[in-house]
Amino acid sequence: MEFHESTRGQTLQLGAILLLGIFVLGPTVVQTQVVPAENERVDFKHSLTVQNDLSELRNTILRAGTSEGVQTADITMGTTYPTRVFLVNPPPAQGSLQTDTSRTVRVAGVTATNGETRDYLNGSYVSETNSISYSPGYSVYRSAPTTTYQAGVLVSEHRNGNTTPVTEQALVRQNELYTVSVGGNVSRAQLRSVSLTPQSVSTSTDATTVTNASDGSVTVTVPSTLGEQQHVELLGPRYDPDAETGNDSAYVTDATKPGPERVTLTPEPGVTYRLHTARVAVGPDTHTTEPAYLTRNGADRRRRDLGGP
Repeated sequence: MEFHESTRGQTLQLGAILLLGIFVLGPTVVQTQVVPAENERVDFKHSLTVQNDLSELRNTILRAGTSEGVQTADITMGTTYPTRVFLVNPPPAQGSLQTDTSRTVRVAGVTATNGETRDYLNGSYVSETNSISYSPGYSVYRSAPTTTYQAGVLVSEHRNGNTTPVTEQALVRQNELYTVSVGGNVSRAQLRSVSLTPQSVSTSTDATTVTNASDGSVTVTVPSTLGEQQHVELLGPRYDPDAETGNDSAYVTDATKPGPERVTLTPEPGVTYRLHTARVAVGPDTHTTEPAYLTRNGADRRRRDLGGP
């Protein structure tokens, strides 16, 4: 009788080893590849949400600069990751929101057309303003930008040094010039949402009519990390006074960068502009405005407040 070698036992052993490998390696693959990918999507989705929240914060600041009503904006500071059984998640990602070092807003080369007003505005208007920055603390989405409100524009500041505008500009609307300075101190680093209530310190409900001083051009200098060309694009095509509808660039002839974090817009000389100035406090603000003054507007005397320090 002949006996033949059997391999059925080896086959069963190999199958058992393969199954064991799948049970061991499967969760490892999910943990190292699937979970990070899903968590990055959570981070990215939150990044879009908080950017929308900051856009609304920008809008509430600008609205507070033109009215005395209470404006509120909620910022979704952090995010959590889905619960996963037998898998490891990073801790919830919190964000930080803070005001930056105060910088100068300057409208130079202007003189008020009204004689009484000229006693208070003859040459330049200066105010101090803060930027407000949100920095994420994501575990996976490491390239998420810092989002900053600066002088009417919301800006994304990327880790590679590039900056991109998120919203439109709010400095120039045809022959209207708007400067809304921001005061106050905000410093939060947390997971739960933050509710901010920008409050008007002085409003721009009344404009001051100005033109360029005899010795130079009007210039508007504000804090900005955007480049000259980005500001030109935000302003839009050059204003055409013969066109049926204007655009935001008004008579702006140039945008220059006197420093890495400042931009100067130069409106065309010889034009009458309406200058709106306001100050809004986001958080505690020790700022006090100049005394208001009376000026004649036609047959009426009106109270005006330049809103500067």
